[in-house]
Amino acid sequence: MVDAVRVERVRGIDVHVVDIEIPAYVDGLSVIAHKLMELVNAEVLIQAVGMMDRVFVTARSRAGSVDVGALLETIAGGGHAQAASAVTRDRTPQQVVAALLETLAQINMGVPTAGEIMSRPVRFIDADTPVTDALVTAQRYGHSGICVQEEGRVVGIVARRDLDKAMRHGLGHAPSRE
Repeated sequence: MVDAVRVERVRGIDVHVVDIEIPAYVDGLSVIAHKLMELVNAEVLIQAVGMMDRVFVTARSRAGSVDVGALLETIAGGGHAQAASAVTRDRTPQQVVAALLETLAQINMGVPTAGEIMSRPVRFIDADTPVTDALVTAQRYGHSGICVQEEGRVVGIVARRDLDKAMRHGLGHAPSRE
């Protein structure tokens, strides 16, 4: 198994993959997957082993963004976000892995984009706005940061935490650009 591991990059995540055929039945593939994951320090592992006219699939995930239970449901498997398994027929281990990687590339892996988590509308302050006023604006709208603009261009972002810190240091009068 160790010799057969390869890494496939899917949407920014390294997925360790094993797709092999073996001549005789081997019990405990889930234990092997767990050990293999530790050995190669994988965040995500998909192991497809062809034996006895079937492909036994075991998947593990330490990456919160990859739900292997949902992934293996696509091939009639089951499990939960961190561990899942499936047994399939009429495909090779390589075909099973290829299908799972293709599915993984198309599903939402739970990694939000900035646009999905940011507050709307975007609030701006002028670069000359005093820290005190910038903090009031952030508090009023519940923002953790405010965009700083100068002459109509975004020149930075000031974090509410930094505004709080500036206030503690008696810099409420200072312009936000500083």
